[in-house]
Amino acid sequence: MLDFFIFDELPSTQDYALTLLKNSKMPKLPFCVIANRQTQGRGSRGNVWESEERALLFSFVFDLKKLPRDLPLQSLSLYVGVILQEFLHTQGAEELWIKWPNDLYIQDKKIGGILTQCVGNICVCGIGINLKSKKYGSLTLEVLDERKEEFIHDFLLFFFKFPTWQVIFDKYKLEFHKNFSYHFHHQNQSFSFKDAVLCEDGAIMIDDEKIYSLR
Repeated sequence: MLDFFIFDELPSTQDYALTLLKNSKMPKLPFCVIANRQTQGRGSRGNVWESEERALLFSFVFDLKKLPRDLPLQSLSLYVGVILQEFLHTQGAEELWIKWPNDLYIQDKKIGGILTQCVGNICVCGIGINLKSKKYGSLTLEVLDERKEEFIHDFLLFFFKFPTWQVIFDKYKLEFHKNFSYHFHHQNQSFSFKDAVLCEDGAIMIDDEKIYSLR
């Protein structure tokens, strides 16, 4: 059984999920928080996820022990992203790909992102996807507002099968080359993804240094 907490507007679905974890009457795991709009959505690298005209915004919470034993926790966002990509492909969004380590892209436009964290033995995964945007890219699927809960429920059932990290990584490394036209910043320097080596644990290696996230 999966409990949903649905709101028209929240500052952040992830922050609300974290608040529920601190409640003495914490909901039974797993559960999911959905909002039609966010006023202070969290993005990666400390950025704010800007509210769009229409978006799929949710955070889901589950027991860390459910994850496959071979999963490097530092690569949890990449793991979630590739499973989400697989699910969206089954729904018709075949052009979607994962820009390392947690951004969702269609062609050369960012349409969303993934933010994960673990609190003790509990994982919190926040996902934001543009459905309509004049400024950024958007998902090409028709996810109607009244179908959001059903759509997210179907994705979570897909996700909670928990494939092994090796299965997910083998799929991702075939597409890593899509990053090569992009650069990233690390320690005040700019690097090309062409110069990075994707490691078996999901990190990238640059100048003999392993990097798991871009902060």
